[in-house]
Amino acid sequence: MYCPHCGASAPDNAKFCTRCGRPLAAPQAAPPVVPTPPEQPQPPKKRPPLRALAAVLAVLMVALGVVIALLVIRHNGTQDYDGCMALAARYLEELDFEQAEAMYLEAIQLDPSQVDAYRALAGLYIEQERFEDALDILARGIAATGSGELQQMYDALTARLTPEEENGPAEGIEDPAVDSVDETNENNTASNLAISVDFEYIIDGGKEYAVITGLDEANGVVWTYQTDQYECAQLDRVSELGSRSGLFYYVEDRTVVALDISSGKKVWENASFGGSPSAFTFDDDGNLYICGYFGPDLFVMNENGETIHKVEAFSSDYYWPIEISYSEGMVAITYEGTPSGPEETLIIHLNDYSYTLSEHPLTWDE
Repeated sequence: MYCPHCGASAPDNAKFCTRCGRPLAAPQAAPPVVPTPPEQPQPPKKRPPLRALAAVLAVLMVALGVVIALLVIRHNGTQDYDGCMALAARYLEELDFEQAEAMYLEAIQLDPSQVDAYRALAGLYIEQERFEDALDILARGIAATGSGELQQMYDALTARLTPEEENGPAEGIEDPAVDSVDETNENNTASNLAISVDFEYIIDGGKEYAVITGLDEANGVVWTYQTDQYECAQLDRVSELGSRSGLFYYVEDRTVVALDISSGKKVWENASFGGSPSAFTFDDDGNLYICGYFGPDLFVMNENGETIHKVEAFSSDYYWPIEISYSEGMVAITYEGTPSGPEETLIIHLNDYSYTLSEHPLTWDE
């Protein structure tokens, strides 16, 4: 070691310098070694519970299914459109008009270029007398498809809703009127002739109407009467019922009309029926009993055109009445749509309009 004062060499263990006598600095001790504590073992990481993983996977699978379904619908819209139309037809058969409307609207949303959904939905609205909704959906269909057929339906419905004083008779369509064409019988009153009635149902250019003619015993024309013309629909807008006690009955646009057989003049009309007739019968007092294919199940009126009773549906399990007959205070109505499948008959008791199920289809002879 060396003296820090004079620089002389000195032994390593000397305390004083042998040259200058000054104390030598004590050698610096090495810093103490601090032992490092052993590393503590880390606890193992916990794995997420299997139930939580399953829940996450389920959510992901549902989300993936929704995405795939949306992609399929976009890619294959025509198939889904047809499915909605088929469901709508099924709901109509079950008289579930609210669901039928929903399916038609969904079909339109899936494929706005298809005419059928607009036409069918407009027809449903018209049957329910929701004319503004019918006009709206037809206008929407015309804008989306440019269909001339939808335009014709729109124009016909608009003309129908326009007051006659403002619109006048439709072009090319004569007002229903009595037209006596047999001038040779001018001196003979029609009431003295045995007149039969011919009902001619006509479809022309997508429109339906009827020409009703009174004929004498020699088949000479005594009078003629023409109904309004209507766009053809799923059910007939004009239907013959028949003759009874000097009156000829028919249904025009869901309204029951009676003509005087002798003159062809309209005696009365009753718009409360509101259906398309599928069957009818009379009782001995001249009361008329009518069934509507899509309702009402039973509509009863007297020979003066006054409503006696109306039942829209006796049971949701029975629909599409196709036959009716009368016997001693009861009517038997046979239905095509039944819970069991084959046709079944309900016996309606006219004193309280309760009903019982017949063991087999039944028809009474009048």
